[in-house]
Amino acid sequence: MLHMSAPLINKPDPVTGCFIRALLAAIFFMILSSAILVSGFLAWNYPQLTAGSNTKPITISGNELYIAIGKGEKEDGKLIVNELTEDGAAVISSRRVRFNASTYPILNYKITGRNPGTDVVLYWRTITHNHQTLFAKLHWNSGYKTGYNLQNHPEWKGQITELGISIAGDLRKEPISIERLTFTPLTVESLLLTVWSEWNAFDGWTQSS
Repeated sequence: MLHMSAPLINKPDPVTGCFIRALLAAIFFMILSSAILVSGFLAWNYPQLTAGSNTKPITISGNELYIAIGKGEKEDGKLIVNELTEDGAAVISSRRVRFNASTYPILNYKITGRNPGTDVVLYWRTITHNHQTLFAKLHWNSGYKTGYNLQNHPEWKGQITELGISIAGDLRKEPISIERLTFTPLTVESLLLTVWSEWNAFDGWTQSS
């Protein structure tokens, strides 16, 4: 007489099931908390958002910048920095500008070719600090369009008279391309880009890393 054996049925691992449920719950609450934070942030800035919707951004293309220290070239509207000084530095200037910092608290920029070992810094001067250079280290987002909230810097105030980009580190034979710097008022788009950029930002390595 032939005996048929019953097919083996693998029972789900209770540990794996608990882990998946916990993971899904964590993802859900992370998304929910992020939505609440963003909604609150937009609501808090609503008066400025309303005013900012009527203000035109200021865009400085790479073609409008010039290299004061270091070497490079202009190509397709971009400024390409392909050589730093012996000390590993380059300074790019906008020449003279004039606008009120409080009207344009958000910087949107696109800088490509940067590696984690290179620091890229925004610098500026104002009427009240004409002989003092002020700085803000920019995030590294692998060349994507990035938003930066200049309201986090108390020195971002008054009439801006000059600004530019300072580069320090090692290019590692990879040129850095500056496509544009756009200073915008507070808008929903600029705030969301800033929040997203800060979540995904990498500030580079230091000598102690």
